[in-house]
This record gives sequence, C-alpha cells and structure tokens, in this order.
Amino acid sequence: MDKFTLTAPKIAYGTFGAFMSFIGDVKMAMLGLFICIAADTITGFIAAPYRNQRRTSNGLRHVVPKIIAYFAAGLLVHMCEMWVLPSWANDMELARIIFSFFAGTEIMSCFENMKDITGLRIFDLLTLNFKKQIETKVGIELPEQTKE
Repeated sequence: MDKFTLTAPKIAYGTFGAFMSFIGDVKMAMLGLFICIAADTITGFIAAPYRNQRRTSNGLRHVVPKIIAYFAAGLLVHMCEMWVLPSWANDMELARIIFSFFAGTEIMSCFENMKDITGLRIFDLLTLNFKKQIETKVGIELPEQTKE
C-alpha cells in the first residue's frame, strides 16, 4: 500500500477544489461583480480630473475593502442558502440576487463616472433609469451616492 504524503501543492489544489465546489452555483455572478468593480474603478480613475480631484492611492484604497465586503456578504448568503435554509428556499438563488444588486450599484457608478468624463446628459438618464429598475426589481429605495 502506498503511503499518502501531504505536500503544499496537494493542500493548495485541495483547498482550491473545495472552494470552487462551494461557489460553483454563483461563480458567474461573482465574476460579473468583479468585472463591474474593475470597470467602476477604471472609470472613476479616469473621471477624477474631470471632478477636480487628484488621482491618489487614497481613492484606490477603498477598492480592496469593497471587494472583500461584497464577496463576504454574497458568500455568507450563499452559505446560509446551502446549509441553513430549507431545500425549497435554494430555488430563490439569494446569493445571485445579492451579487446582482452589488453589480447594479457598480454599473450605476460607472454611468455617473462616464457622465463626468463626457459631460453627456444621456448618462444621467441611464443612471436614473437604471436606479429606477433596481428599486423596482429589489423593492428598496437606493440612497444618493456621494463622491469622495
């Protein structure tokens, strides 16, 4: 009988495999949210001079905590959905709703950044329409966003 040895690559592959099996249902929602956060960060970086703001690392330092908070909230809901809620509740896909809501707020922020960059009123209209759609679908009223 072969002796099983635990090595660092085996631990890394096992951990990665366990994580991927856990997030399998919401993997695309997480990827979409990450892309929206990246787009918001890039457009915000470009829009800073148009708002008479300096491009500093202070503005970029909010990106990592935002990613951690969004993904922690979404994965916590996903964990509750899988292990705590009854089986009929799994059909609601709460984690996808959470990730979609976060992605929607990031898309709204991108529209606001694009309005500052281009000065076109169409991005105001897109922001207002998108906000109305989110509020209608989710059933909550979104607060006004403030720029740092």
